[in-house]
Amino acid sequence: MAASKGMIKLKKLINIFCLSMFLSVIFCAGAGAADKAKTEIRKNNESTQAQSELELLFASRKWGEIDSIVKRGNLSVRDRSLAANAYRIQSRWSDVVDMLSDLNGFPNDILPYAKMTLIIALENLGKTSESLNIATELRKNPPYGLGYYVLYAVYRLTPKENTDIRRTAMREMYAKTEEKSQKIFTLSELIKLNDNPVENAKKLLDLDPTSSIAVNALSSLPKPLNQEVSLLLGYAAYLAKDNKKAIEILAPLKNNRKALYYNAFALYNENKYAEALKIWSGLALNGNSYALSSVNRIGILLDRKEASASVKNTAKDNLKKISETRRGDVQARALYALNLEDRVLLEHPSSSFAIRIAWKRGMDAWFIGNTKEALWYWQRVNGLDVSAAWGARALYWISKAQEKSGDKKAAAKTLDLLLSRYPLSVYTYLARPGALKIVDDVPASLTSQPTQLEHWGFISYARMLLQREPKDSKKAFRAAQLAEWFGDDEKVYSAGLALQRFFVKNGTASRQGLQLLYPRPYHSIVSKAAERFGVEDNLIWSVMKQESAFNPVARSHAGATGLMQLMPGTAKGEAGLLKMPEFKIWDVTDNITLGASYLSRQLKSFGDPQRAAAAYNAGPGNARRWNDDGGKGLPLELWIEKITFRETSDYVQRVIGNLFTYRLVYPNSARMPFTLDILEISNDPENEEIEGKRAQEYSGVFNDEIISKREPND
Repeated sequence: MAASKGMIKLKKLINIFCLSMFLSVIFCAGAGAADKAKTEIRKNNESTQAQSELELLFASRKWGEIDSIVKRGNLSVRDRSLAANAYRIQSRWSDVVDMLSDLNGFPNDILPYAKMTLIIALENLGKTSESLNIATELRKNPPYGLGYYVLYAVYRLTPKENTDIRRTAMREMYAKTEEKSQKIFTLSELIKLNDNPVENAKKLLDLDPTSSIAVNALSSLPKPLNQEVSLLLGYAAYLAKDNKKAIEILAPLKNNRKALYYNAFALYNENKYAEALKIWSGLALNGNSYALSSVNRIGILLDRKEASASVKNTAKDNLKKISETRRGDVQARALYALNLEDRVLLEHPSSSFAIRIAWKRGMDAWFIGNTKEALWYWQRVNGLDVSAAWGARALYWISKAQEKSGDKKAAAKTLDLLLSRYPLSVYTYLARPGALKIVDDVPASLTSQPTQLEHWGFISYARMLLQREPKDSKKAFRAAQLAEWFGDDEKVYSAGLALQRFFVKNGTASRQGLQLLYPRPYHSIVSKAAERFGVEDNLIWSVMKQESAFNPVARSHAGATGLMQLMPGTAKGEAGLLKMPEFKIWDVTDNITLGASYLSRQLKSFGDPQRAAAAYNAGPGNARRWNDDGGKGLPLELWIEKITFRETSDYVQRVIGNLFTYRLVYPNSARMPFTLDILEISNDPENEEIEGKRAQEYSGVFNDEIISKREPND
């Protein structure tokens, strides 16, 4: 968590909660609020001075001073509720029970949350029977959104031998939730309870295709397995990179297009290119599902160095057949793979393949000094329905071409459009540094009154209810603020993500809003790693944002893990260089440490954040190749054009855009590198071996599975 911001932070917290009645009058309420506040005070028969003081202390998280007020005694019901929630945050369970021992006087709409808090406190004190009794009673009529957690308490507190009660509770939990992570959890538990394990395992694999508990449940079924189960298990084996097992399971499923596609992929991974090509060609020539993916794979196979001349010739022949018999995107992809660019532009002018061709032709024209032709191609790209990455890129280069042609007025208008449409793009920062103005105000359209749950201190439940309505911008913003108060940066980011259009308008951005979109989680860990390895802390957060969206348990199908999305081989190599005898890739500290170490070595090897980011994403071998292919010494915007992997090009744009934004939002953060605490990459054979393994890891991910020079932009 970030360090305290003193009085500024306190004012911000007060604005978030508006917990004091008098502060509610000043900050939150409209006309007549003072009378309402007085009525509330009279109704609770409490001291105005004590109430205001305790609520302010709660908002500013001054737990020690809350203790002083509690010791004075004579607390109102709401004071006890606030104190109980303060103690819950500190895991002071006995004190929570003391504050909630008498629930008389709690409003009916607040009482269930007080009971839930008491359930948790008693459970943590080992008073299982008391806790279960309250949970069983509350289970009968919980308020909206709380039922799942009440049922989970019943499940935890019920003795394991009472299987029927626990199964029923878990079934009801599954029925009450729409959240994917909760559905995965409940289905996993139901399988453990042997509750309809086959059907629940099927549901679970639809949500989490690599779930080991579901795979084990289905694998234990008597053979032969039906097609549905075989497909689930075969796909799970493919994702687990157990290609031989995937082939064994999927090969018999001749009439299922998904099974055929992934069987071919597993064969391809085993270097059985001719067999894979035959299957993909069949899918591409006939039918719809997996047809585009299959022709894409054939195009990639055509570029595969290890494939024989015979396989490549067959691939080319099949692509010709596809281009002659198919229509739409499948045909466009085949034409693109065959380098029939003019036909793509003529017959599929709005396709993603036409965008890539037009863009490359524009850059080729630019580099030989044909500005007019470059402008024509880039304006063609800009006129299509393109992604934000393409849109910002196109406007930037259009403005460059207009300026070079002497039309400065048109160039200025284009840059105005760039700032308006893509204010946080790396291209906007490059074209108009300092153009985006930061203000400290929050947009008035997002401000809202505190909820009743907030007034009583039940901030976690208030946030839980608010975030259930993400389309309501006011509620989403308040949920983000409450998550920030709790220090839950992942929830801050996810809640604020949908609100960017409110935070950035007409060349002006709200600092508070951008802090939600660009948080600084695990602040002390990141700061230590930044200082140790000589990496700007903002760059670590920029990479983390792009890699995992601040989710510490993120895992890609390729095997990249954790906040910094480390591949297993990379993590092992870094741990060896740092002489870490043991590490856990899921551990937040280890993951950040190893990721920062690797990032620092790329910075040292390549000299700037953009090349280091490319190396982090695609491996240093690919980054060196782009440098050697005329990229060395090029400025950022031209270096991006040297990157032949679409994903890495987008990645560099986003990471460096993040970096610019972090620097803008947090102007006092450290910029300069510290003393490096890393090993030199030299001619030492061990280091070269690690670099080679890293390049091999990423070669498999990018060259073979995802990226090809002929890959579509979809």
